Amino acid sequence: MTELFDWADANLARQSDPATSAIAAEKIESKLSGLRASFVAGVRRCGGSATAKEAAVAMSANPEVVESIRKRAKECVEAGAVSIGQVRKCRVSGNACLVYVVES
Repeated sequence: MTELFDWADANLARQSDPATSAIAAEKIESKLSGLRASFVAGVRRCGGSATAKEAAVAMSANPEVVESIRKRAKECVEAGAVSIGQVRKCRVSGNACLVYVVES
């Protein structure tokens, strides 16, 4: 788990991803910084699709950090780093939430 200041080292592509995903992740990473990069990395850790809360919890156990990461979802959509998928029940909150998707 990452905490408050070690998010800068988060990889946006998994080692098991194809080379094209690593290239795309490098392009996205250059556009994003800090908590935005952590949000995208959290979506990737969740298998490429996650609610904002799931992505944030995947990156930190600290409730304050989770909330800060969660709030970056809209900014990541606007930057083109993630897209909005369907609505489903969040595995963390239990509420119906938007799902964010990272394209490979």
